[in-house]
Amino acid sequence: MGFSHYWYRPQILDGDKFKAATEDFRKMLPVFKKMGIILIDTYERRSKPALTAHLIHFNGKPGVEDFFIEAMFTDRRSSSGKYFAFCKTGHQPYDFAVMCALLIFKHHFGEPFKVSSDGRLPLWTPAINAVREHLGYTEWWDWKEEEEESEGFVDRFLITVKEQPCLKSESPIETDGEPSSPSQA
Repeated sequence: MGFSHYWYRPQILDGDKFKAATEDFRKMLPVFKKMGIILIDTYERRSKPALTAHLIHFNGKPGVEDFFIEAMFTDRRSSSGKYFAFCKTGHQPYDFAVMCALLIFKHHFGEPFKVSSDGRLPLWTPAINAVREHLGYTEWWDWKEEEEESEGFVDRFLITVKEQPCLKSESPIETDGEPSSPSQA
């Protein structure tokens, strides 16, 4: 099994919010290009992602599985009534664009759009920082374990939080026996 991201969502996503999410993702394209991340549309065999009022679809070059979110979804409904999708990225460079897209949709759709991942918060932090910097988002995200309704398993879901979560790798640095923040080091 490869490295993947997962999401549960309502069958129909609000059209205006979907358009806003698509436009935010479009604003991230120069960031991806600057990072050397190549996104392609494998359906239409184009050298750029498909971004419409009803669809975001892309893969990476190199890539593993296509990432797509449609405004109206008809496949893989869970017993809880939410619609389930996933994208296996295998840690290829386009994984960053997939994480940004999921953060953008989480930002626009809130709690009904539930995101899970094989990656922990430190892996997501660069994508979180990118959407905050380039799109002006003010929220932070963290993980919360919960049992998926009627599915009978516990998973970690991305939740919106008010303050930046403390990463284990960001522990205070000690100077002369007293802790200080990393910015003071």
